[in-house]
Amino acid sequence: MSRPRVLLPADAGVGDVFPLPEGERHRVLHVLRLEPGALLRGGTPDGQELELELELLAGSEPRLRVLAVSVSPAEALAQVTLAVAPPRGPRMDWLVEKAVELGVAGILPLDAVRGVAGAGESRQQRWERLAEAAARQCGRWRVPPVLPPSGLADAVRRSRGPALVCHPEAGAPGLAQEVARLARECGQGLLVAVGPEGGFTAEEVAAARSAGARVAQLGPRLLRVETAALTAVSLALSALGELGGSA
Repeated sequence: MSRPRVLLPADAGVGDVFPLPEGERHRVLHVLRLEPGALLRGGTPDGQELELELELLAGSEPRLRVLAVSVSPAEALAQVTLAVAPPRGPRMDWLVEKAVELGVAGILPLDAVRGVAGAGESRQQRWERLAEAAARQCGRWRVPPVLPPSGLADAVRRSRGPALVCHPEAGAPGLAQEVARLARECGQGLLVAVGPEGGFTAEEVAAARSAGARVAQLGPRLLRVETAALTAVSLALSALGELGGSA
């Protein structure tokens, strides 16, 4: 039987004691019938893994004591943010789920000239819920944020690390090759941008370059948005030492 998973505040440290969350009490105490001293798995929103001990003291609320803190093995150390022009229909829903499962640090919907008109608040909220569900499903404690929509150049300017724009430009290096070359600069994060059906316009690419972006390509085949986005994320994470790759 796997240990119950409990989410605790981000500032949890060894020796700290927290009330057993209300939503977990029935399962822990009445379904699993755990006894004092039972061990549980915990985590924090910033990606820490916790070992917890159940305490049941007479006259007191059930509590959890933090025994150990470590970095969650499910959380990618490489902070790769996917900036993508949302594809039409439910394809963006699927893309959000799979990008979170792969290990992205965040998802940034792009307002692109050839893209679908504005994401809208309801779609934004739906993507946030999907990101949370996908994080829980794949064992991540940290839920990658779905950031407010932005133009490509603005996204590049706000990136804390290098920014790579996926664009089929003659002579541009392959994405994995360029990420490997920039690996030492990616300590604060990496932004990977993927355009809409039809790609970014020449003006968008030029503005992104002026803002500091580099251009890379994904190969000779024309890919749909969601395929290109997941390919880019996989190549970037692998080149940075995730997904079985080596930095």
